[in-house]
Amino acid sequence: MRPPAGLAGLATAVVLLLPPSIALADLGDDLRQCREARRPLALEACSRALEAPALRGEDRALVYINRAIVFSESGKHRGAIADLTRAIELSPADHRALNERGRAHNAVGDYDAAIADFADAHRLKPDHARYLGNRGLAHNLKGDRRRALADYDAALRINPDDDAILHNRGKLQGELKNYPAAVRDLERSLRFDPGDASTMVELGRVYAEQARHADAVRYYDPAIERRPNFGRAWLERGLSHLALSRADLARRDLKKAEELGVRDPRLRSALDTAGRLASLKHLKDPPGPPSPGPGGPASVTGEASSAVPGSAEIHGSVSARRAGAVQVSFGSHPEAVPRVGDRVEFSAEIDGIRVDAGSGKVVDVTRQSAWVEIEGGRPNLGMTATISATGRSDRP
Repeated sequence: MRPPAGLAGLATAVVLLLPPSIALADLGDDLRQCREARRPLALEACSRALEAPALRGEDRALVYINRAIVFSESGKHRGAIADLTRAIELSPADHRALNERGRAHNAVGDYDAAIADFADAHRLKPDHARYLGNRGLAHNLKGDRRRALADYDAALRINPDDDAILHNRGKLQGELKNYPAAVRDLERSLRFDPGDASTMVELGRVYAEQARHADAVRYYDPAIERRPNFGRAWLERGLSHLALSRADLARRDLKKAEELGVRDPRLRSALDTAGRLASLKHLKDPPGPPSPGPGGPASVTGEASSAVPGSAEIHGSVSARRAGAVQVSFGSHPEAVPRVGDRVEFSAEIDGIRVDAGSGKVVDVTRQSAWVEIEGGRPNLGMTATISATGRSDRP
């Protein structure tokens, strides 16, 4: 399963190595612990082994690589770079050390140095897809998407089934808005690693970018089931719930993301928006019989008309209220006019997000307004109203 951090996702299959030419008895338990122990025991054991004068050449380089891996796992990337540089000096043809140093350079933001190390590793081991994939990641982090995509393509020609490279190329395709290609890569990556929550979240984001938020949630749900403390999954699902006007679910997920320490500029404004949307959703007038108002009684003046093929949307806004009904003012439409019984949908825009605010049906029509009986929600003054007008205009 791919680790949470993107940089670790393209690690090679490097494990802590044991110098083959040295018997374990020569250095006691230090080499074994350097290979097998957890931090900080492994770090201490590797350091003791490196103090032994008998440890030389490629054997010494391998212990440096081991200690560098422990440093990287601890977030001490500068220490890892120093050890890997010593390893490369002792064993210049060790492609694994070059790759690990490239990954450490990526972690500290030195992308040019990372690209050079991955290029050298690929030169020494041209059939290893991950080295090209890692260079592609470095190009992408540097902002050179064209070279990143070229490296991902070349890497997948070597190994079409590398789930980590498929994941990273799919993520990049999504950023480039090549959505079908993104879905293909990410779905293929998920087939090779069905439990990978990171890939599920990336697939969700691809659908969310296309405003297909219900589809997005279907990927965020299993991601959270797999990794309950995956803050980014909670954030993205909360944003999709918000876009679907699910205020309570959005607030639940966004608060969980906040509890998990997610730092994202979208989080605070989304929480504020979800709070206002929740207030809007919870303020509902029970529907009641319309009462008289300007322009005549707000009652059904005829039977509801049947739908006419080619009905058109007429957009207006709520201009007056009374118990159980609102008046919608609208401009002229070249082909259609509202009729009694036509459906009306109300919406509001909160922080750039358009949300559903209720619905109703037309019960009376005047020259450029209509009274609408509220069937759900609480449309307020100034809100947008969309009338599915079924009447034909009698103008030539």
